Amino acid sequence: MTLLDTRQGLSGLDYFRKMLAGELPPPAMLDLFNIRLVEVEAGRVVFAAMAEERFYNGTGVAHGGFAATLLDTALVIPGTNIRFGLDALIGLVPGIGDAVTTAMSLYIDHEAHQLGAPRHVIARMLANVALDGVVGAVPLVGDAFDVIGVLVRYDDCFD
Repeated sequence: MTLLDTRQGLSGLDYFRKMLAGELPPPAMLDLFNIRLVEVEAGRVVFAAMAEERFYNGTGVAHGGFAATLLDTALVIPGTNIRFGLDALIGLVPGIGDAVTTAMSLYIDHEAHQLGAPRHVIARMLANVALDGVVGAVPLVGDAFDVIGVLVRYDDCFD
């Protein structure tokens, strides 16, 4: 039986409990960004992340790639290939959630501009943020939009 088979046979709660107990390894993305599972109980799973110095850009703040990963794809629904991030979770907060995630996305775009990304890339990134902000303002539709990944992911913009 493969690790994937083991994960698919578990409920989400059991999957996270086994991960917290060290019986299952965390997804590679969590290890890469030093994101740790710290608490698991019915209805609540808590992760902690600290932007280490290796994640800093030249200005001494967390690199946009770290933020983009957390916003877009840091989590997966156990037993599926459906990835989502904090954008979808924060967006569930009525009124302010989508404003917060739009501001976070604009930070990533600003950093790309500061690092010299081409104008067409910045334009596409800004269009994605605008589309996400407009669609995100529609309750539940915007959250589904984030989870199913209708938008081009930020790291796909750099062609």
